[in-house]
Amino acid sequence: MKRLMIHLALILGGLSLTLTLAGCGTLYVSGRVVTTPTLAQNNVPGYTFADCIVLESYSLPDLQIPAGTLLPLHLSWQVTATPTHPYALGIGLRGTNGLLAWNTSTQSISWTSGQLTTEHDLQFPPEMDEGDYGLEVWLYDPDSGARASVNGQETDVVRVAVIHLIPGETPSTPSPPPTSALSQLVIEGTVQSVALSARVIWLSEDVQGVETIALTDGAQIADRQGRLLSLDQIQPGQHVQATGEKLETSLRATQIIVDHDDTPKEATVTPMVTPTIEWQEYSADELQVGFRYPPDWQVSEENKIVYVYSDKTTDNGARYYIYLEEYPAPQMQSVEQVIEDRWGSEIAQNAQIVEVAVGDKTVYETVDIPSAEGALTIFVRGEKRYIAVSLTPYEEQAPNPGQQECERVLLDMAGSIVFER
Repeated sequence: MKRLMIHLALILGGLSLTLTLAGCGTLYVSGRVVTTPTLAQNNVPGYTFADCIVLESYSLPDLQIPAGTLLPLHLSWQVTATPTHPYALGIGLRGTNGLLAWNTSTQSISWTSGQLTTEHDLQFPPEMDEGDYGLEVWLYDPDSGARASVNGQETDVVRVAVIHLIPGETPSTPSPPPTSALSQLVIEGTVQSVALSARVIWLSEDVQGVETIALTDGAQIADRQGRLLSLDQIQPGQHVQATGEKLETSLRATQIIVDHDDTPKEATVTPMVTPTIEWQEYSADELQVGFRYPPDWQVSEENKIVYVYSDKTTDNGARYYIYLEEYPAPQMQSVEQVIEDRWGSEIAQNAQIVEVAVGDKTVYETVDIPSAEGALTIFVRGEKRYIAVSLTPYEEQAPNPGQQECERVLLDMAGSIVFER
């Protein structure tokens, strides 16, 4: 007796059916339960931020997520006009109790007219409680901390989905730490200033060789009472405890604890250099990079070099300025190699290169690039090239207050660089 096997590809209510037709006309039905994946792309009602940035849809692989695992989130935007502020993006999870349980933020996004998709890898702590959480997004000015309004909404936060966290896998024995040149460190210090766009905290004095704290993209900030904070709520003079990997003179932090008995929810921190004036954006046509700079500085371009002039001067009256230039690296050479290509082997061999964390970036700092009046140079790696951002004049041993302020501008500018090719 012959049987005709037919497997239906149609899935009905999570049940996969197999039909077996026997020669006598008898029909046998068997089934198994299968899991249907969540649709990758989901439309939202077209929330409009700042009158010109429209959130159209989001993509998630699933709405049930094991805590501690990586969750890729894609957000699709329609930008109808260039916004007046260089908005950064905040993402958070809000529990059913109405409290924010987790949040993270990005550096400024280049909001140019047209379609735009931003991609974010979210990782929630494995110790988070199981349950439903609202996935929320918002835009904010990285200088002032002010959030963008949402057309037709009473709040400046948009809920795009509700996800369900389930317990993640907990290993029975702890895994050995990965082999790395970086060392885990916990430090405590006092905040001198905060560079919001670079996501860097400057300490009033170095602690165990650490001068700056750079926050990773998923870094958590909280006070001693466990309330989650954002970077714009950290203020100069506050005491912080940071945990992360030491990288030369900086700490790439994954957790910040702030000592503050009563942190106001709407507290903001003033920008590092220009407390009341927003930084400007500049796009260099020949270098094909974008960056941000203080509005009271002047910019000019000449022969593929961008000059940014300060109004600060040395004790001798020389004006401080920062210049940006390209170092080609067609084979993705190291910093030492591109310095040797430009300046020769002797200078490259004697150059002291210090790795510095700026947010999730690692940049390379040196004072050994030849300059008539001394220079502090930061190399930012791009695709097959570096951009060198240099401050001159520069006195390493006895800096005056003007130079120290310009150094912070230099780091903030380097952290804001966006490669346009």
